[in-house]
Amino acid sequence: MPDHVGRILERQAQYLERQDGVRFLVRLPRVMTVLRAEPRLLVHMDDLEQEAIEALGRFVGEDERLTERAFECGAEIGRLAPDLIEAHHALSAQYAKAIGLVLIDDLRSRAPAFAFDIDLKRPYEQGRAGLALSTLGGVLESARQPDAQGAPQHPELEPIAIEVSNLLREWHAAFRRYCIASWTEPGVALFRLKWLESVIDEPPYVLEPGEEALAKWADYKFLRFLGSDEQLIQKAVFDPRGIDDPLDDSYEQKRFRELVDDLTNAFDHLQEELQRRLGTLRSRRALVERFKLRAELHDSERLRALAATPKRGETLLTQELSKFLFDAGLNPLSEATLGNLRADLLDIAGPTFYVEAKQYASRPKMVVVNAMKQVWDTAGRLTPPPYDVHEAFLVVFRRSGPRIELPDEVSAFGLTVHLVLVDVGAAAETGSRQKSAPVVVTAEELAPHTDED
Repeated sequence: MPDHVGRILERQAQYLERQDGVRFLVRLPRVMTVLRAEPRLLVHMDDLEQEAIEALGRFVGEDERLTERAFECGAEIGRLAPDLIEAHHALSAQYAKAIGLVLIDDLRSRAPAFAFDIDLKRPYEQGRAGLALSTLGGVLESARQPDAQGAPQHPELEPIAIEVSNLLREWHAAFRRYCIASWTEPGVALFRLKWLESVIDEPPYVLEPGEEALAKWADYKFLRFLGSDEQLIQKAVFDPRGIDDPLDDSYEQKRFRELVDDLTNAFDHLQEELQRRLGTLRSRRALVERFKLRAELHDSERLRALAATPKRGETLLTQELSKFLFDAGLNPLSEATLGNLRADLLDIAGPTFYVEAKQYASRPKMVVVNAMKQVWDTAGRLTPPPYDVHEAFLVVFRRSGPRIELPDEVSAFGLTVHLVLVDVGAAAETGSRQKSAPVVVTAEELAPHTDED
């Protein structure tokens, strides 16, 4: 783990461990702000959120697919046995509240809403498919009841009953995966912590004149705050009387302690995952991108002068990148000689990765193509143990000349090369003032080629 970032994460976690109850809730948002201020933590937190959203999206997609199949089965039942559907609708309209039956047609107008549960019990929105298929199962079960002579009432519906049963099992499997994601995805833990931040620092509700607006405000207060977790947290934090009494055994106290425990576990889960991911490729990419941003915004003139140094330009640029990586907690070797291989920059602490630095003032495509040949030759021979190099960066500094457009990455033979352009050109030759058209290089042009090619 890069020492600098690891120490930030560890110190913040230790600080929170010393807090409890209301103090934990109040101090957690500040800790989250500190973590987001570190680019290599922020990039992983963004990834975790996206992974959680994708896990949710997989269930949403399954639910939508199975909902459509449920509607198709319902239409087929209505075609083959309209009396069953009519009887079901009549019964549902009369006893829906008492026995929980749902009209199939009603489900079509329901907008699906999905969210991960806050307190790790179970997702509280199950989608439409489970409800629709369960309802159809009830309709078909009544069709299987024998008539007065003991014969099946609707034998023609048996194939549909089997299909609905199979679809319902598919949905249960998808819902189980959704529940597991809700409980185990570190990104969901991050969403729980963000939920707390939104409750602690909730923006004001803007009330507009008119009876309709007043009714909306009443609904908002009722749905969001009456007996809710949000109300409980805000009362604990901001009400002078508070509720954080360890001797109180009321439901309010029990629920408050559950919330604190759940949010403590969520932070622990997030911390463990961030520790695991630090020092991985995504973190290193973020760090190189951070160097690019600093170079282009604050250091372009000095770096441009270094790049123009006769015979030593690329060596000096490599040293600049080396110092930046070292200050960020990595341990790179500049111009490291390994047997008969000379790597411009090789980090041999933790997951090993290789960096090649090049610069150009003209003919950018030729510079990059030749640089990639060098990367494939050098880093490609470092993939076996003891080095185990499987990621490399080609950092290209533009002094002047046409801007080059590079693919994000190129992979071959167990090695992935990530390409980053650092534009340190003069302001008169950059951006909208650039006169030359960009030079485009494709991944195919940078892939390694054998002698037979």
